[in-house]
Amino acid sequence: MERCDPVKKIAVDMPGKLYSNGIELALGREGKLCSFTLNHAAPARQIEECRIRQADVLLLGVSVTAGYTAVERRPLLELVRRELPESKIVLVVDDSMSETLNDQVKDLKQKGLADTFVYTTAASFPYLAALLETV
Repeated sequence: MERCDPVKKIAVDMPGKLYSNGIELALGREGKLCSFTLNHAAPARQIEECRIRQADVLLLGVSVTAGYTAVERRPLLELVRRELPESKIVLVVDDSMSETLNDQVKDLKQKGLADTFVYTTAASFPYLAALLETV
């Protein structure tokens, strides 16, 4: 386990390793955030990993990719709210996704299952890092 003394510890679970790695690089650039990739596993295992590593924020990608849809994310979001109420949840949606997916993500936020959501592209990773410092 890497040493994380920065302001916030960010657990990252995104569809696509390249996208996930890009986000992690951007988050670590300023030295105020420390990120780690969650194993994409059963929600209970992800919660345990977040507990052990003391994640302040869960950064979760939502997409049309199997395993990352809004419907499939819901059990993890509910579990985080129950088991790690102090952790913040930020949903990340590629800004080129469908309006249906966008509506589903907004619905998760409105139901209190996420603290915020952000539409992003690779060019907006610095903005994402700044946002996470404030959550």
